[in-house]
Amino acid sequence: MDATVAQLGLPQWLLAIMFLIGGLATVFQILKTVVPWFARPTLEARLTKEIFFRLVDDGECAFLNAIYLVRNGAVEVRRMALRLTRLGESPRSYPLEVLRLGEKRLGQGPLADFVFYTESPLFFLTPNLSSRPVILAGFSEHLAVVRETIRQFQARALDLRDKLRESATSAVSDAEKRSLYDEAAANLEALTQEFTAMLSDATQLEPGEFNLRLEVTYRPSQGLLRRRRVAASALHLVVDEDFRASFRRALHDMLFVRGRNVLLEKNDPVAFPSYEPFRVRELESIQKRP
Repeated sequence: MDATVAQLGLPQWLLAIMFLIGGLATVFQILKTVVPWFARPTLEARLTKEIFFRLVDDGECAFLNAIYLVRNGAVEVRRMALRLTRLGESPRSYPLEVLRLGEKRLGQGPLADFVFYTESPLFFLTPNLSSRPVILAGFSEHLAVVRETIRQFQARALDLRDKLRESATSAVSDAEKRSLYDEAAANLEALTQEFTAMLSDATQLEPGEFNLRLEVTYRPSQGLLRRRRVAASALHLVVDEDFRASFRRALHDMLFVRGRNVLLEKNDPVAFPSYEPFRVRELESIQKRP
């Protein structure tokens, strides 16, 4: 060794530094190989500010956009829990039930279409790739009420159609037929107003400030230690004071068009009542144990 050092003309201190750097490089390469086997996979979940509420046949629902990012290995998502909490002097909490998961796709118009492909929250996420699911979540305590109300409206509209058909067969003149259709239109308007009031009363969203919280329970998809953990994200949103009035008008228009389609056997497009909060703020995302 001394002869070699002498031939190279290197001082002892420089040689020691070279050996130290070489040793650290070797250790670093070993750690790069070994550490991933012991690193715990983690899921980062974040709700984005793209959120709106819509009353559909499933009930009163929130359409949410999330971003999932996995590090250090694949994970298995086991459960998603959502809760909307009204803040202020009269706080109130609304559990939301995840009804479907899907994604955005480019539609024929300027806006994206939503395509929902599963009703189960169970799925796998691979590391270092982001996922952007669209979550359809309903106000779980009132889903059945809205569904039943819409079903009753459809049944009553069918009754109006059957009565119109029966009366129209005995009408002779154009004046008689016109009178029958005017009467049917008035009956449809009365039916629409009746069920607009019922659905408006069943609507849970109200003016005020809210926090919306998402908790995603997950675990590593493989390995000996598959302890469950929770990734959480939250939004702060504001529903304006005019929400009730505008939503009620949209409810009326939706029901009237649906009833008219049944009555006249048409297929006009139906616009479902929607509301987009005008102020949405992303809150901090966290990791915790369940």
